Amino acid sequence: MALDSVAVTRTLRVELRRAHNLRPCAPSRPSRHYASPTEAAAALEAAGDDRTRVCVRAWRDVQFIGADLSGAGVAMLPPLAFHGIASTTGGEAEIAETPVRASERRVPISDGTIWVKSASESFEYQWTASHRLDWACISHQLVVNMAEASGVVEPERTIIETNYHSMDASCGHLLHVLAEEARVGEHTAQQLVVESVATALACRLLVRFSSSRGRIISTPGALGAHAFRRVHSYIVEHIGQRISLGDLARTAGVSRYHFARQFRLRTGESPMGYLLRLRVERAKELLALSGTRIAEIALTLGFADQSHFTRIFRRFVGVTPGEFGRQSTAGTAVRL
Repeated sequence: MALDSVAVTRTLRVELRRAHNLRPCAPSRPSRHYASPTEAAAALEAAGDDRTRVCVRAWRDVQFIGADLSGAGVAMLPPLAFHGIASTTGGEAEIAETPVRASERRVPISDGTIWVKSASESFEYQWTASHRLDWACISHQLVVNMAEASGVVEPERTIIETNYHSMDASCGHLLHVLAEEARVGEHTAQQLVVESVATALACRLLVRFSSSRGRIISTPGALGAHAFRRVHSYIVEHIGQRISLGDLARTAGVSRYHFARQFRLRTGESPMGYLLRLRVERAKELLALSGTRIAEIALTLGFADQSHFTRIFRRFVGVTPGEFGRQSTAGTAVRL
């Protein structure tokens, strides 16, 4: 996992200040650009005085912004390309959604607060006294991956919600570990440490700060998503061979005693019923090909004989293989 260190320079700070002063008074159209951690760090440093120091450490799925904010300042942050988990210590700040309207109330961030900012949201961060800001930047894809691994049926629809007063002790501890890794520099075990922290933070976002709108969580105790994919792939690869319940349980990494129950909770059917259904679906594809012998299909897909195949096929499809083949090929004969 490649590691990169980026320091936000004073020159960049001056340039950003100059650009800010040259902006026209008329409001501009909302930007569709999503800010990277480096851009967010630059905005923070540009808003501070000459004693403000901000640095960024970047890893694959997580980046860390460490900011010693001095004096007073207002940082205008564009929509973020990441979910942020941050802590404000040694001072206080205020946050306002942007664009700011006179009727909007600013949200005070007190000393020691752990707060979460969802991706794709812009905001204004204002402070009047020096303090420390630690900010973990978590990619949405990592959150989606953790949702899928946790058994979320539609992980891509996971929504992380902003929370300015979470006081989540677990997030605070993980953020402290990440800050320490950013401080000490590169070492041999850093990859494992950072990956573990990033995974834990993504899971924390999923557990504490995700919305259930538009998605369905699988039944507790059901077979996990990764284990189910392994089982499905095993069946597809060995569709014509003898497959036992023990084979599938070993593939899933679950005891045979628990496997059948967990599989049914996830799919609504037994493992062997699922196997038969996949075989029947494959048989339907073969029957659509002209000149295919039903007896050959039965043996190819692991059925005991043609009679067994016909009985199972009728149970799932409602017609015999011969009838299905004639319908699929629009009159082309299916040989017995």
